[in-house]
Amino acid sequence: MLFGLSGLVLAAAALTPQAFDITNVSYAGPGCPAGSVAYDIAPDNAAFTFLFSQFTFETTSPNSSLALSCRITMTTNYTPGWSFQITSIIHRGFAQLEAGTIARVGHMVLMNNPGRGRIPMPQWSTITGPYAADFQVAARSASEWSPCVAARDFKPSPVQINSYLDFGPFVPGMPRGRGFIGIDSLDGTLSSEYQVQWRRCP
Repeated sequence: MLFGLSGLVLAAAALTPQAFDITNVSYAGPGCPAGSVAYDIAPDNAAFTFLFSQFTFETTSPNSSLALSCRITMTTNYTPGWSFQITSIIHRGFAQLEAGTIARVGHMVLMNNPGRGRIPMPQWSTITGPYAADFQVAARSASEWSPCVAARDFKPSPVQINSYLDFGPFVPGMPRGRGFIGIDSLDGTLSSEYQVQWRRCP
């Protein structure tokens, strides 16, 4: 049973601010131990990518831990007078699932003040076995808008992205299968593309 997550791409719409950068990147969780995450920003500020090298784990019994997570926190810096929100996510990768097994890729986006205020529920995309191929699944997201302030009041905006891998079936009383969940595509990568919508401040 194979399932993987190794990349995370955030893409922006054609209308983008002149400047967009991310700083103060940190990460934690069993899916991303120290030294296992890298990122890159596109020259046109229209996308940035996180790459995971160890988003893998193995289950050896029905009572094993069957979920894996990675929490990334970062600060976004962009041209004053603009605001953005993450509207949808496309997950791409490889899965090998036994009949009756349901694999899930999940995400949760926290804008502005992670750890404060309303905590959204994770959004899940599912793949049902039997399955052994590359996949592409999409999920909607409706994050808050980032702050929209004038240049004199602008402060970098914190963002937290939680990513999850899990498998079932998710039925009370029904045992879950055994297997390996990790990177097993030809190029060893899975990506999560976060669609970003920009708007000018009033």
